Amino acid sequence: MTSAKRRDSSLGRVTSLDGLRGVAAVMVLLSHLMLLGPWISTVALDKSLAGPVWSWPWWLVHTPLHIFWEGTGAVYIFFILSGFVLTLPVVRNTRFSWLAYYPSRIVRLYVPVIASVVLAVVSIMLVPRSGSVGSKWLDGHIVSPTIPAILEDMTLLLGGGVLNTPLWSLRWEVAFSILLPAFVWLAFRLRGRPWILICGCLIAICVGELTHVSVLRFFPYFLIGGVMAAGWETISKSVTRINENRRASSAWLAIAILGVVLLEAGWYGVAIGIRSELLPIGNALSAMGAVLLVFSAVGAPFMKRWLESAVIQWLGKISFSLYLTHEPLLTAIAFLLPAQPVLIAMLTFPLALLLAQIFLVLVERPSHLLARSIKKSIEKSRLVSV
Repeated sequence: MTSAKRRDSSLGRVTSLDGLRGVAAVMVLLSHLMLLGPWISTVALDKSLAGPVWSWPWWLVHTPLHIFWEGTGAVYIFFILSGFVLTLPVVRNTRFSWLAYYPSRIVRLYVPVIASVVLAVVSIMLVPRSGSVGSKWLDGHIVSPTIPAILEDMTLLLGGGVLNTPLWSLRWEVAFSILLPAFVWLAFRLRGRPWILICGCLIAICVGELTHVSVLRFFPYFLIGGVMAAGWETISKSVTRINENRRASSAWLAIAILGVVLLEAGWYGVAIGIRSELLPIGNALSAMGAVLLVFSAVGAPFMKRWLESAVIQWLGKISFSLYLTHEPLLTAIAFLLPAQPVLIAMLTFPLALLLAQIFLVLVERPSHLLARSIKKSIEKSRLVSV
């Protein structure tokens, strides 16, 4: 989430992906705000039909309108972007130092995570969680800041997400960060055939969804991002071929719309009454939707213009901070104002953005600078020793 300054995508940072990360973070926030509503939370957690067919709740849940609050799909996009961002420096830099990478990465991840857990603990102490407040999702946040819960969220080794539920995904971020050399090796070996490997990842996700094997459900997203980074030359050629077509705008619009439609595939299955044991196939199609949206963000001119605008780039800067801090704030306000979801949402949305900016300045940015300092120090010491 560093500078939004435009750079040549062939040389390093792809700024449109920063913007996409910001949009995804807002989708997660909107998802949790929607889950304050009793009927929405029941429908979302039980994967059930949202009211009579063609009613406004039905349209809001079982059509592409759901994209505005598709929190799970947004996390899939986060995973792909993490794979891309971490793999790209490795494949671009022949002098990449793994010795410097690990300590800097630990600092970069864990300092903000620990700070967010402290924030969650403080919010629970100030506003105790007790008594049902109507939302099934919010009732699941009636927790106490016990030592085991604090340690689980701070370490992320045995799970995460007890006191601050978005931390469940950081467990997979940490695991991927540790196993990055293996992912880079595989992505680099097959960099000339990225689309084939991406299709293989989508099949693995489908198998993982059907068998409930978490490693297959989540790791392939990171590998997809890694494949896109390692096979960037091939990906860029695909983008160029589309953009050279006289109907490029229509083609990109079709790809982006298909991405949105597929991202919501699991909810279509609920709407048409597909048996619950087959719904994971629809969830796996969401992975394809995430891939198409990331591809559109990289190549579609209209997507790039939007994602590289000043406001969206700012959301990209605060996206990690927003992801880590919005839920402690949201749940505190919700328990202070029970059964008032509209008022809670109106208060939480702007305050969450403000808190994310403060967290960025006070916690995330210093942690990033510290991680960079550690990395440079180790790289310098290695050069001196050589």
